[in-house]
Amino acid sequence: MYGYDQGSDLVLFNNREILVDNISVYLSNWVQKDVISIKDLFKDDGSYLSFQEFSNKFACKTNFLQYYQIVSTIPNQLLLKARQVDSVTKNSLQAMTTFFILITISESI
Repeated sequence: MYGYDQGSDLVLFNNREILVDNISVYLSNWVQKDVISIKDLFKDDGSYLSFQEFSNKFACKTNFLQYYQIVSTIPNQLLLKARQVDSVTKNSLQAMTTFFILITISESI
């Protein structure tokens, strides 16, 4: 049971290895459009979607700086793993993201 790799480290958001300014990211508008896994950012040949291809495929409200910021923070070992995995079980990844939504609390409270 513990030897089975479900690809949970390929989840794009709230991933301890995908950090922007040392903080894990969560973009609800991407999750709503089913952008959940690192594999969602790839073309069929394993290369990254361009920003325009990403926008066309997911109709997601984002800008190119945000897209490239996320893409540039993905570590090489996760990129290699995502390219080697045949498929990622979206249902299990969606269930995990539901439980791990981070909430930022103001320090002034």
